[in-house]
Amino acid sequence: MQNLNEIVPGSVIRQSKLYQLQNNEGLYYAVDPGMTEFGCFAKEFYPRSDIRRPSGYIDSERYFLNAILKHKRTKGVGRKELFHNASSEDVAAVLVLLESKIARMQKLNPSVAEHIKCHILPLVGAYAKALESAGFPAKYFFDKNFTIDTGEICNLGGAYYEYRALTTRKNSIVTPQHDRVYSSSGSLATEGKVWVIGVAPMSVTFRNGGIPPSFPALYIEEQDMAKRSSVEGYALRRWYIPLKEGDVEILNASHHKNSYLIPGRSV
Repeated sequence: MQNLNEIVPGSVIRQSKLYQLQNNEGLYYAVDPGMTEFGCFAKEFYPRSDIRRPSGYIDSERYFLNAILKHKRTKGVGRKELFHNASSEDVAAVLVLLESKIARMQKLNPSVAEHIKCHILPLVGAYAKALESAGFPAKYFFDKNFTIDTGEICNLGGAYYEYRALTTRKNSIVTPQHDRVYSSSGSLATEGKVWVIGVAPMSVTFRNGGIPPSFPALYIEEQDMAKRSSVEGYALRRWYIPLKEGDVEILNASHHKNSYLIPGRSV
Protein backbone atom coordinates (compact mmCIF):
# COMPACT_ATOMS: atom_id res chain seq x y z
CA MET A 1 0.00 0.00 0.00
CA GLN A 2 1.32 3.45 -0.93
CA ASN A 3 1.81 5.96 1.85
CA LEU A 4 0.77 9.61 1.49
CA ASN A 5 4.26 10.86 0.66
CA GLU A 6 4.45 8.47 -2.29
CA ILE A 7 1.16 9.83 -3.65
CA VAL A 8 1.87 13.51 -2.94
CA PRO A 9 5.55 14.23 -2.15
CA GLY A 10 6.11 16.65 0.72
CA SER A 11 2.91 15.71 2.55
CA VAL A 12 2.83 16.37 6.28
CA ILE A 13 0.86 14.32 8.81
CA ARG A 14 -0.42 16.39 11.74
CA GLN A 15 -2.45 15.71 14.85
CA SER A 16 -6.10 16.75 14.79
CA LYS A 17 -8.86 17.09 17.36
CA LEU A 18 -11.98 14.96 16.87
CA TYR A 19 -15.27 15.95 18.52
CA GLN A 20 -18.47 13.93 18.85
CA LEU A 21 -21.51 16.21 18.66
CA GLN A 22 -25.25 15.84 18.31
CA ASN A 23 -28.00 17.72 16.49
CA ASN A 24 -31.66 17.06 15.68
CA GLU A 25 -30.72 14.28 13.26
CA GLY A 26 -28.36 12.41 15.57
CA LEU A 27 -24.64 12.13 16.26
CA TYR A 28 -22.03 13.70 14.01
CA TYR A 29 -18.27 14.25 14.20
CA ALA A 30 -16.15 17.35 13.68
CA VAL A 31 -12.42 17.42 12.96
CA ASP A 32 -10.60 20.62 14.03
CA PRO A 33 -13.77 22.76 14.00
CA GLY A 34 -12.06 25.84 15.44
CA MET A 35 -9.55 28.35 14.08
CA THR A 36 -5.85 27.64 14.48
CA GLU A 37 -2.79 29.79 13.98
CA PHE A 38 -2.52 28.26 10.50
CA GLY A 39 -6.15 28.77 9.51
CA CYS A 40 -9.32 26.69 9.44
CA PHE A 41 -9.22 23.05 8.29
CA ALA A 42 -12.57 21.85 9.64
CA LYS A 43 -14.39 18.77 8.37
CA GLU A 44 -17.72 17.38 9.61
CA PHE A 45 -18.89 13.78 9.14
CA TYR A 46 -22.49 12.60 9.41
CA PRO A 47 -23.27 8.87 9.80
CA ARG A 48 -26.73 7.55 9.02
CA SER A 49 -29.33 7.64 11.79
CA ASP A 50 -33.04 6.95 12.18
CA ILE A 51 -33.72 10.54 11.04
CA ARG A 52 -30.68 11.24 8.85
CA ARG A 53 -31.13 8.70 6.09
CA PRO A 54 -28.01 9.33 3.96
CA SER A 55 -24.52 9.69 5.41
CA GLY A 56 -22.23 12.45 4.23
CA TYR A 57 -19.65 15.06 5.13
CA ILE A 58 -19.17 18.84 4.92
CA ASP A 59 -15.84 20.37 3.96
CA SER A 60 -15.60 23.53 6.09
CA GLU A 61 -11.96 24.22 5.26
CA ARG A 62 -11.41 27.88 4.37
CA TYR A 63 -9.04 27.57 1.45
CA PHE A 64 -8.72 31.28 0.63
CA LEU A 65 -8.11 32.32 4.24
CA ASN A 66 -5.57 29.52 4.69
CA ALA A 67 -3.67 30.68 1.59
CA ILE A 68 -3.58 34.26 2.90
CA LEU A 69 -2.26 33.14 6.29
CA LYS A 70 0.31 30.82 4.73
CA HIS A 71 1.76 33.64 2.65
CA LYS A 72 1.74 36.04 5.59
CA ARG A 73 3.79 33.52 7.58
CA THR A 74 6.44 33.42 4.85
CA LYS A 75 6.75 37.20 5.30
CA GLY A 76 6.93 37.00 9.08
CA VAL A 77 3.45 38.48 9.55
CA GLY A 78 1.19 36.96 12.21
CA ARG A 79 -2.36 35.72 11.64
CA LYS A 80 -4.03 38.86 13.05
CA GLU A 81 -1.26 41.33 12.19
CA LEU A 82 -1.61 43.91 9.42
CA PHE A 83 0.55 43.36 6.34
CA HIS A 84 1.47 47.03 5.86
CA ASN A 85 4.09 46.61 3.12
CA ALA A 86 2.13 44.12 1.00
CA SER A 87 2.50 44.48 -2.76
CA SER A 88 0.75 43.23 -5.87
CA GLU A 89 3.35 40.44 -5.96
CA ASP A 90 2.08 39.26 -2.57
CA VAL A 91 -1.48 39.17 -3.87
CA ALA A 92 -0.33 37.16 -6.89
CA ALA A 93 1.49 34.76 -4.55
CA VAL A 94 -1.80 33.92 -2.81
CA LEU A 95 -3.37 33.06 -6.16
CA VAL A 96 -0.39 30.81 -6.88
CA LEU A 97 -0.91 29.04 -3.55
CA LEU A 98 -4.53 28.35 -4.50
CA GLU A 99 -3.40 26.99 -7.87
CA SER A 100 -0.89 24.74 -6.08
CA LYS A 101 -3.66 23.53 -3.79
CA ILE A 102 -5.73 22.59 -6.85
CA ALA A 103 -2.86 20.53 -8.27
CA ARG A 104 -2.33 18.82 -4.91
CA MET A 105 -6.01 18.02 -4.37
CA GLN A 106 -6.34 16.57 -7.87
CA LYS A 107 -4.51 13.54 -6.45
CA LEU A 108 -6.10 13.49 -2.99
CA ASN A 109 -9.68 14.67 -3.54
CA PRO A 110 -10.65 15.71 -7.09
CA SER A 111 -14.00 17.14 -5.97
CA VAL A 112 -12.18 19.62 -3.73
CA ALA A 113 -9.84 20.53 -6.57
CA GLU A 114 -12.85 21.18 -8.79
CA HIS A 115 -14.48 23.34 -6.12
CA ILE A 116 -11.39 25.53 -5.65
CA LYS A 117 -10.81 25.78 -9.40
CA CYS A 118 -14.39 26.66 -10.35
CA HIS A 119 -15.72 28.54 -7.33
CA ILE A 120 -12.90 29.97 -5.22
CA LEU A 121 -10.01 30.90 -7.52
CA PRO A 122 -12.15 32.86 -10.06
CA LEU A 123 -13.83 34.81 -7.25
CA VAL A 124 -10.56 35.65 -5.51
CA GLY A 125 -8.97 36.64 -8.83
CA ALA A 126 -11.87 38.95 -9.66
CA TYR A 127 -11.75 40.44 -6.17
CA ALA A 128 -8.03 41.14 -6.48
CA LYS A 129 -8.60 42.89 -9.82
CA ALA A 130 -11.48 44.92 -8.38
CA LEU A 131 -9.31 46.18 -5.52
CA GLU A 132 -6.52 47.08 -7.91
CA SER A 133 -8.89 48.85 -10.33
CA ALA A 134 -10.38 50.85 -7.46
CA GLY A 135 -6.94 51.97 -6.29
CA PHE A 136 -6.87 50.10 -2.98
CA PRO A 137 -3.36 49.28 -1.72
CA ALA A 138 -2.48 45.57 -1.63
CA LYS A 139 -2.50 45.59 2.18
CA TYR A 140 -6.32 45.62 2.10
CA PHE A 141 -6.29 42.23 0.39
CA PHE A 142 -4.65 40.84 3.56
CA ASP A 143 -6.56 42.95 6.10
CA LYS A 144 -8.94 40.72 8.11
CA ASN A 145 -11.23 43.69 8.72
CA PHE A 146 -11.52 44.45 5.00
CA THR A 147 -11.22 41.10 3.24
CA ILE A 148 -13.54 38.80 5.17
CA ASP A 149 -13.64 35.08 4.40
CA THR A 150 -16.57 33.84 6.47
CA GLY A 151 -16.34 30.20 5.44
CA GLU A 152 -19.32 28.09 4.42
CA ILE A 153 -22.90 29.28 4.84
CA CYS A 154 -25.04 27.99 7.70
CA ASN A 155 -28.33 26.16 7.31
CA LEU A 156 -30.48 29.30 7.48
CA GLY A 157 -33.46 30.04 5.24
CA GLY A 158 -32.86 29.16 1.60
CA ALA A 159 -29.48 27.61 2.45
CA TYR A 160 -31.48 24.56 3.51
CA TYR A 161 -31.48 23.40 -0.11
CA GLU A 162 -27.70 23.03 0.11
CA TYR A 163 -27.97 20.97 3.32
CA ARG A 164 -31.21 19.03 2.89
CA ALA A 165 -29.42 15.73 2.28
CA LEU A 166 -28.11 15.92 5.86
CA THR A 167 -30.91 17.70 7.73
CA THR A 168 -34.69 17.59 7.82
CA ARG A 169 -35.61 21.27 8.20
CA LYS A 170 -34.53 24.85 7.65
CA ASN A 171 -32.49 26.53 10.39
CA SER A 172 -31.62 23.21 12.09
CA ILE A 173 -28.08 23.30 13.51
CA VAL A 174 -25.73 21.33 11.25
CA THR A 175 -22.18 22.44 12.10
CA PRO A 176 -20.29 23.64 15.22
CA GLN A 177 -19.96 27.09 13.63
CA HIS A 178 -23.73 27.26 13.23
CA ASP A 179 -24.13 26.20 16.87
CA ARG A 180 -21.62 28.79 18.14
CA VAL A 181 -23.44 31.69 16.51
CA TYR A 182 -27.11 30.84 15.93
CA SER A 183 -28.15 28.43 18.70
CA SER A 184 -30.25 29.53 21.67
CA SER A 185 -27.01 30.08 23.60
CA GLY A 186 -24.92 31.29 20.64
CA SER A 187 -23.27 34.67 20.23
CA LEU A 188 -26.26 36.19 18.40
CA ALA A 189 -28.63 35.22 21.20
CA THR A 190 -27.11 37.93 23.40
CA GLU A 191 -28.49 40.56 21.00
CA GLY A 192 -32.03 39.79 22.16
CA LYS A 193 -34.80 41.32 20.06
CA VAL A 194 -34.02 43.19 16.83
CA TRP A 195 -36.13 45.03 14.25
CA VAL A 196 -35.82 44.58 10.50
CA ILE A 197 -37.27 46.66 7.66
CA GLY A 198 -37.14 45.41 4.10
CA VAL A 199 -38.96 44.79 0.84
CA ALA A 200 -41.60 42.08 1.22
CA PRO A 201 -41.19 39.17 -1.22
CA MET A 202 -44.10 38.60 -3.59
CA SER A 203 -43.25 35.27 -5.22
CA VAL A 204 -41.54 33.29 -2.43
CA THR A 205 -42.12 32.83 1.28
CA PHE A 206 -40.07 34.63 3.90
CA ARG A 207 -36.85 32.85 4.85
CA ASN A 208 -37.96 32.72 8.48
CA GLY A 209 -41.48 31.59 7.69
CA GLY A 210 -44.67 33.35 6.70
CA ILE A 211 -46.79 33.87 3.60
CA PRO A 212 -45.88 36.99 1.60
CA PRO A 213 -48.51 39.63 0.79
CA SER A 214 -50.24 39.68 -2.58
CA PHE A 215 -49.38 43.37 -3.03
CA PRO A 216 -46.10 45.35 -3.20
CA ALA A 217 -45.06 46.34 0.31
CA LEU A 218 -42.34 47.05 2.81
CA TYR A 219 -42.34 44.96 5.96
CA ILE A 220 -41.31 45.71 9.52
CA GLU A 221 -40.50 42.67 11.62
CA GLU A 222 -39.52 41.98 15.21
CA GLN A 223 -37.08 39.07 15.50
CA ASP A 224 -35.74 37.07 18.47
CA MET A 225 -32.07 36.27 17.83
CA ALA A 226 -32.16 33.44 20.39
CA LYS A 227 -34.63 31.56 18.15
CA ARG A 228 -32.69 31.63 14.88
CA SER A 229 -32.43 27.83 14.85
CA SER A 230 -35.76 27.01 16.52
CA VAL A 231 -38.60 25.02 14.99
CA GLU A 232 -41.10 27.84 15.45
CA GLY A 233 -38.85 30.42 13.77
CA TYR A 234 -37.47 33.74 14.94
CA ALA A 235 -40.09 36.16 13.56
CA LEU A 236 -42.24 37.41 16.43
CA ARG A 237 -44.37 40.08 14.71
CA ARG A 238 -44.62 41.51 11.21
CA TRP A 239 -46.39 44.53 9.70
CA TYR A 240 -46.79 45.57 6.06
CA ILE A 241 -46.66 49.04 4.54
CA PRO A 242 -48.39 48.90 1.11
CA LEU A 243 -46.68 50.57 -1.85
CA LYS A 244 -48.36 52.05 -4.90
CA GLU A 245 -48.14 49.80 -7.96
CA GLY A 246 -46.66 52.61 -10.06
CA ASP A 247 -43.83 53.16 -7.59
CA VAL A 248 -42.53 49.59 -7.85
CA GLU A 249 -40.00 48.25 -10.34
CA ILE A 250 -39.40 44.51 -10.40
CA LEU A 251 -35.92 43.35 -11.45
CA ASN A 252 -35.24 39.68 -12.14
CA ALA A 253 -32.07 37.74 -11.34
CA SER A 254 -30.65 38.09 -14.87
CA HIS A 255 -30.56 41.87 -14.45
CA HIS A 256 -28.34 41.62 -11.39
CA LYS A 257 -26.04 39.08 -13.04
CA ASN A 258 -25.40 41.53 -15.87
CA SER A 259 -24.96 44.61 -13.68
CA TYR A 260 -21.76 44.11 -11.73
CA LEU A 261 -20.33 47.06 -9.82
CA ILE A 262 -16.64 47.53 -9.05
CA PRO A 263 -15.65 49.38 -5.84
CA GLY A 264 -14.70 52.97 -6.65
CA ARG A 265 -16.59 53.13 -9.95
CA SER A 266 -19.96 54.78 -10.54
CA VAL A 267 -22.75 53.17 -12.53
